[in-house]
Amino acid sequence: MTKVIHFCEGELALHNFILPICRFSTSKFIVFAGNINSVCQVPWNVLKVSSYVKFSFKKPRDVLYLFPSILFILIVLIRIRPDIVVSHMTLNSPLVLISAFILQIQKRIYFNHGFSYLGYKGLNRFLLFIFEYINFLFSTVVVCVSPSQRECALNNRFLPPTTCVSTLPGSCAGLPVKAYISLNDLNAKQSSILDISCPINIAYVGRPVKRKGFPMILDIIRSTESLLRVTGVTETIFHFTIVGVSENHSISIDCLSQLNTMKHVKIEFIAHTDDVMSYLHRSSIFILPSFHEGFGY
Repeated sequence: MTKVIHFCEGELALHNFILPICRFSTSKFIVFAGNINSVCQVPWNVLKVSSYVKFSFKKPRDVLYLFPSILFILIVLIRIRPDIVVSHMTLNSPLVLISAFILQIQKRIYFNHGFSYLGYKGLNRFLLFIFEYINFLFSTVVVCVSPSQRECALNNRFLPPTTCVSTLPGSCAGLPVKAYISLNDLNAKQSSILDISCPINIAYVGRPVKRKGFPMILDIIRSTESLLRVTGVTETIFHFTIVGVSENHSISIDCLSQLNTMKHVKIEFIAHTDDVMSYLHRSSIFILPSFHEGFGY
């Protein structure tokens, strides 16, 4: 049976991206996960790596972990001798892919999950692109999160040529057919938008940070409120559902406090949920969190 090793960092990536992908695989797989707090809710073949091992290097002091991390990856690959190595995310992948290349692992898959450099300018864009270049150079297959992201990679003449494929449009693992609404539901959405007595539901899913476009969301809400105040409208016109943000979040508490006084815009905060799709289904407009997420533009 084919042996597959996945490398990833973070509980969000592990539970939302990697494990759902692995469950559809018929191969024997092992996941080495860094930066996770608990292993009690993961399968037996998900192994938490030691604190001295880092797959990504986001801060200058992370360079201190470079040698032990490379040594750990090499030992794992030598002992298990996998047929396939899968590395996830832009910053997490260079060390894994280079190590797999050194040991001549025949199939080295880079699962991209979104091109980070697309959301930046200047030096940050250049540095993130260098990471992408390394990942493309040492991988044998690149998996993009949507057909549009694949086209973006193929059209970039500065990236090394490699086999590039994509998931279905929609998300990191592709949306199944059952995720799409029926024609009757679509007609109902259109009718509700035209009915002035029904507030238009707008959904935002993501963390309240600049990279996710959250300041822009606040500007949209403020502008909407200002326009409606001038028109003399008294009823609620827009219902903003903000998923992933709590009212007392340390980053956004000052801005959010200003929004609570608005009369024409109702805001609902959903700090945590296991059913994001239910909020997307009832919304008429969905604001994409960031350009490089690859949500099937």
